[in-house]
Amino acid sequence: MRHTFHRLRLFLFCALASVAGATFAQDTLFAPAAIVNDRVISEFDVQERIRVLQFLGATDQANPESALDQLIDEALVQFGAQRQGLALNDEIIAVSLERIAQSNGISVDELLARADQAGLNRESLSQLTGSQLLWREATQRRFAARARPGEPEIEDALLQRAIAPVREVRLSEIAFPTFERGEAGTQQFLRQLYQQFERGARFDALAREFSRSDSAGRGGDLGWTSVEGVPEQFRGIVSVLAVGEISQPFPVPNGVTILTVTDERFQAGSAASRVRVVYVEERFTGATAQDDARAARIDFDACEDFERRQGPVTLPDAPAAYFNALSQLTEGFVSQPVEVPGGFAIVQLCARAVDATPEERNAIADELFGERVAGYAEGFLQTLRREALIERR
Repeated sequence: MRHTFHRLRLFLFCALASVAGATFAQDTLFAPAAIVNDRVISEFDVQERIRVLQFLGATDQANPESALDQLIDEALVQFGAQRQGLALNDEIIAVSLERIAQSNGISVDELLARADQAGLNRESLSQLTGSQLLWREATQRRFAARARPGEPEIEDALLQRAIAPVREVRLSEIAFPTFERGEAGTQQFLRQLYQQFERGARFDALAREFSRSDSAGRGGDLGWTSVEGVPEQFRGIVSVLAVGEISQPFPVPNGVTILTVTDERFQAGSAASRVRVVYVEERFTGATAQDDARAARIDFDACEDFERRQGPVTLPDAPAAYFNALSQLTEGFVSQPVEVPGGFAIVQLCARAVDATPEERNAIADELFGERVAGYAEGFLQTLRREALIERR
């Protein structure tokens, strides 16, 4: 009997310990990780956010610190949205889920099905996606009046894009197949090759010696090309190379290639032909041409003299020496002396316009609006942070 009593007491102790352990684990799970004003963010919320980020592929943010930072900001977002009369609701969540599904090329039902398969709490997914859209609507409502660009700003943005110079590069390559040396031999060869570069070896000389491409006889020279004209798989590499820099080796079908930029130049892009200008020029010759031009520009004003006006012409049709002046001057202003064949000149811009469709103008306006709202929104969030009582546990 006594033995039975001891066993019963041991069973009850283990059962109570088990319940206590479960209670402790549950209490820890739902313990506050942070308090923002009167809103509690639990450890459970943090773990759920990590799982959502992993599910969405944002693995670089899927850690406790980043997850908690996001949840704190979202709490602030909801406080800020309340000031604009907005709150997270089913409609906002539905729209945000639709956007995430579209960006992944699937339906909302499929998105939610995948979330269920991953054992993900739908509410946790909705919290992230809905808060992002809520913040966008709140900040657009708050800053719409001051963020909407005017026609002069739209025109200037169109102009800057039209006259943006196109970078052209002169490329050289060293290309060789991997089967000649095998995988290990190729890696050893690459190390030796880069050691020679570090010792000052000429790229063209090494290309003639080691490259197996058709360009080897030309020292690897591939000629001039715009960065946009480079094959897509190389474009990102070429776009960040400065003149004289050598790329890391990258794989190509059946081989490896190394690239270098030997020269660069900037040309007016094809969009410059959409810019039309009217201008007046005054040319000066002789030994004092530059000084004469500089003195003349002070009181120069000839746009009202219609016989002297030239244009409207597109920027590429105007003298190449005037390109910078005609693209950058404010209407009515006179350029600094510009060197031209036989002397110097000054140019006064009388009028300038950019040909663009209504759809293009609306797209630019929306882009400028979005950029400005984003800037204002960051300042608003910083204000909310300063005003809030944030306690991290």
